Amino acid sequence: MKILLLALIFVVSSFPLQEEFIRKIGDKILEYQASDGALFLYPLKRNDNIVIPYFSNYASIGLCLAYGKTKDRKYLEGAKAWLNWYASHLNPDGTIFDYKGIPSKLKPTGDYDSSDAYAGTFITAVWYFYKASQDKRYLKEIYKAVKIAVEGVKLTLQEDNLTYAKPNYPIKYLMDNVETWRGIRDAGRIAHALGYKEDGDNFTSLSSAMLKSIEENLWDKEHNCYAWELSPNGKRSSGLSGWYPEQMANLMAIALLPFSERRKELYLAMKEKLSPFNETDLEKLIWWGMAAKGAKDDGDVELFLKRIFESDFLSLIPPLLGHLLYIITD
Repeated sequence: MKILLLALIFVVSSFPLQEEFIRKIGDKILEYQASDGALFLYPLKRNDNIVIPYFSNYASIGLCLAYGKTKDRKYLEGAKAWLNWYASHLNPDGTIFDYKGIPSKLKPTGDYDSSDAYAGTFITAVWYFYKASQDKRYLKEIYKAVKIAVEGVKLTLQEDNLTYAKPNYPIKYLMDNVETWRGIRDAGRIAHALGYKEDGDNFTSLSSAMLKSIEENLWDKEHNCYAWELSPNGKRSSGLSGWYPEQMANLMAIALLPFSERRKELYLAMKEKLSPFNETDLEKLIWWGMAAKGAKDDGDVELFLKRIFESDFLSLIPPLLGHLLYIITD
């Protein structure tokens, strides 16, 4: 009954969704946050829990978006608590480890999935916090962590202005480079907001070079899509035959890179080829919804959201809940 009612309200009210449903999603993300600010991937009661900062950054962005629509400070405070946790656990080189354990006994794993995307998404999370709060004093306080995170991106930045996933894993991934471009772009915005012109200009210039390289070095003319990885020997892995990483990486590029006719055409071609409106997997529907938004197809955005809200969307993990709020509100 609840799901049917939600679907009915969605059809009637369209955009924006009613505040109560944004609150439901924001409240669900907060259920995964410990008292020290750590945002876990799984419910807090699990003994085998983990904090993966990359995913937590997206959950934090979701909290900022929830605050933007509701003005309920608990969401903003949750986002700020996460950013402080991240900043306090940064390694000197700009990397950050995953952490395992229960909230009171977290221990670093000594490793991370990537150095570039963790850093890039953290910077973007800081920018979203500032957009929501307009708290310039806090922005200045956390700017040191932002600059350290910029170094985390630069740690694997190559001459072609693409990044390796991490120092001991020399693969240039499309998804990572989309997120590192976005992070450096947002670092420029943060620096300019604080009046740090030299830093702002440098970061903005670097982000432009990174975007240019994505378009030139990761676009596969033969397949008319982005290559999802570029190896050190120059070999591209491309095509759209599988969901992960091929299709998902291309949907992320459509969703998060600036709007362009190339990406609009890619979205339409993928939609025709893959028939996503028949999809039942919630995670896939989230990514299709994000891509529809990036392609500025409002009609498809509404259709994907209708499918999502007909399902048990609150069962999604925090980063996907953050993505859902991005589709609805940003």
